[in-house]
Amino acid sequence: VCEYKWQNQFSRLIDFYEQHGHAHVPDSLAGIGPWVKEQRREYHKFRQGEPSRLTPKHAMALNRIGLDWNRQNTVRREQDAVFQERVDEYMQYMEQNPGTSTASMPKKLRNWVERQRKLYRKWLQGENDMMEERRSALEDIG
Repeated sequence: VCEYKWQNQFSRLIDFYEQHGHAHVPDSLAGIGPWVKEQRREYHKFRQGEPSRLTPKHAMALNRIGLDWNRQNTVRREQDAVFQERVDEYMQYMEQNPGTSTASMPKKLRNWVERQRKLYRKWLQGENDMMEERRSALEDIG
């Protein structure tokens, strides 16, 4: 029964991989997210020599499709994707509404722009460590 359930979830992970081109599944993704989170937890137990439900065979299968065992890497990718979506949304808005101020933007976009400007000013003052890619993207869009 356990093997059947594992194979069923792994099959769902393969479907995700084929659809998205990667196995960086967010923990919040219904159904498969919690399962991937559990696999990570069991992998870390396995690596530390603690009792684990993850078999070497299963770990190898997950490695073959590129599952990132470090959740923080997945979170970072999610955050980077959201950042890029907002950059694209901002650029599209400004292209369709040239010369408008942030006050006329939709609230979600306006809040994002104001937050990015605040973070950028803090970076200029040496108060935070803004990632190079984000700083460059913000400088490119003005």
